[in-house]
Amino acid sequence: VPSDGGFTFELVPLEDVVAPVAIEKASHENWLDPDSAANAKIRRVWVLGASIGGPEAVRVFLGQLPAGYPALFLLAQHLGDEFVETMTRQLTRSIALTVRTPAHGDRASHGEVFIVPNDKRLLVEPNGVVVLQDLTEQPAYRPSIDRVLEDVAERFGASAGAIVFSGMSDDAADGSKAIAARGGKVYVQSPESC
Repeated sequence: VPSDGGFTFELVPLEDVVAPVAIEKASHENWLDPDSAANAKIRRVWVLGASIGGPEAVRVFLGQLPAGYPALFLLAQHLGDEFVETMTRQLTRSIALTVRTPAHGDRASHGEVFIVPNDKRLLVEPNGVVVLQDLTEQPAYRPSIDRVLEDVAERFGASAGAIVFSGMSDDAADGSKAIAARGGKVYVQSPESC
């Protein structure tokens, strides 16, 4: 049937339109090879540790940074599971950096904020590959800021840093010592602004 727009229409039986079409299957499978991730290097990691009083200070701090900032941020925030998604949404709306909860096998890059899960151990390899492991022990606080800081210190040495915001426990004290012992920088929120 000719039409005025230069298009033509043809009536086709419905069976032909919805009939299954054979798709050629690839002869190989694609696997994530962490050793082949050479182009996803992480050169700087900052762990942001905060407890109950920290969400607003963290938001204000991250809100000052431009998109693409040359570092990866890991936010270890003591919050109940029911508040993590709300905090993630609020950060996403109010800062220029990309905020996400990483999955096992994801690739990390600078300019991102990863929310550390309460129920997994988050490891980021220097090539950018994210590894999530089941917790082998139940820490007093979840996520364990000390554990995150110690893991980052071990993998990134002097390229790691810690910024500890308002809290109500000593979680982050030992981890900050691990960062400093490897040459990394440690900053803490002043008591006056907590």
